[in-house]
Amino acid sequence: MIPFNDRLPEAEVGFYTGLVESATCMAEVFVLGFWCYLADRIGRKPALVYSITGIAFRPALWHSSGLFSGAGLIIRTMIGEHATSKTEAQAYAWFSMPDFIGTFIGPILGGSLADPHQFLRKHPYALPGLIIGGINITRAIVSALFLEETLDRSTARRETLDRHQAPEPAPQQITSWRLIKSPGMPAALSIYGQVFLITSFYIAMLPVALFTPIDLGGIGYTTPQISLYIGAQAASQALWLVVVFPHLQQRIGAKGILRVCSLGPPLFFSSFILMNVLLRTGGTACTACIWALTFLSTFVGPAVFMSFAGMQLLVNDATPEPSLLGRVNANALMLCGVIRIAAPSIATVVYAVGVRGQIAGGILAGW
Repeated sequence: MIPFNDRLPEAEVGFYTGLVESATCMAEVFVLGFWCYLADRIGRKPALVYSITGIAFRPALWHSSGLFSGAGLIIRTMIGEHATSKTEAQAYAWFSMPDFIGTFIGPILGGSLADPHQFLRKHPYALPGLIIGGINITRAIVSALFLEETLDRSTARRETLDRHQAPEPAPQQITSWRLIKSPGMPAALSIYGQVFLITSFYIAMLPVALFTPIDLGGIGYTTPQISLYIGAQAASQALWLVVVFPHLQQRIGAKGILRVCSLGPPLFFSSFILMNVLLRTGGTACTACIWALTFLSTFVGPAVFMSFAGMQLLVNDATPEPSLLGRVNANALMLCGVIRIAAPSIATVVYAVGVRGQIAGGILAGW
C-alpha cells in the first residue's frame, strides 16, 4: 500500500513501513495508562467494548489507530483474573492462539481483497479496511452481549474502606515505581522486553525481506506468496502454543521454555541470508535446500513464539497482588510499546540501507 500511495521505489519501502508502525506504537504507549484506569473505574467489559469499537474505525483513521489499543491489555487482565496457577498456562496459550489464527487468516484475506480489478480501483486498499472494520464491530457487539465482567466491585469497595482503617496502603495505592521495583518484577519485565525486542525485529523485517527482489537481497515473493508464508507461520505458532506449550510448561517451567526458545532467533535471521544466497545461486541442489529451509522456518522455527506465553507467566508470577495485575500488564505493554516505536524503524531502516547500498549483497539486516 505504501509504494502505491507515495509512488516510492522498491528500495525505499523499508523506511516508511517502519515509520508507519512506529507512529501507531507511539500512540499506544500514551494511552495504555488511560485504558488501565478506565477498566479499573468502569469495569473490564465496558472498557473493552469501547476499545474494540474504536479499533473498528482504524482502517479509515490510520493516524489515530493506536489511540484505541486497550483491548489487548484488558483481555490479558481478564484472563489473569479468571485463571488459577493450574490453568494459567493453558489459558494464555489459548489467548495467544486467536492472535496467530488472525495472523494466518488476515494476510490471506487482506492480500486477496487488496487491489481488486473491478471494484474500488481508485482506492485498491480500502476493501480490506472495510472488512476489518466490520469484523471489529461484530466482536464489539458479541463482547457487549455475552462477555462476563471480572472486576469485583465489592472487593474494590472493601479496599477503599480498609484504607481508612489500616496504616498500610491498599494494593491499588502502590506507586508505579514501587510496583516496578517489587521482588522479581525487574527481571520479569527485562525478559519481557528482550523477547519482544527480538521478535519485533523479525516481524518488521519479514514482509519487507519477502517482498524485496532477489537481486536486491530479498526473497522476491509475490503478494499471495507472502500471505501464504506468513499465514503458514502463524498457523504453526498457534499449534505450538496450544498443543505443546502447556505440557512443556508443566515439565520444564516458563523459565525453561524461555531458555530453549532463545536458541531460535539466530536461525530465523540467518534464514534470510541463506535463502537469498541459494536463490541467487540456483540449481537443483539449491532448490531442494530452499524447500527444506522454508519448511524449517515455517513449521519448526515458530516454536520460539512460545516465549510470548512464557514471559506473560513470569510477569504474572511476579505481580505482588492479584488486584494489581491490570497495572502490571499496562507497564509491560507500555515497555513493549516503547520497543515497538523504535524496533520496526531500526529493522526496516537497516534493511533499506543494506538494499540501497547493496551492503553485504543487500542482506545487511540479516547479518
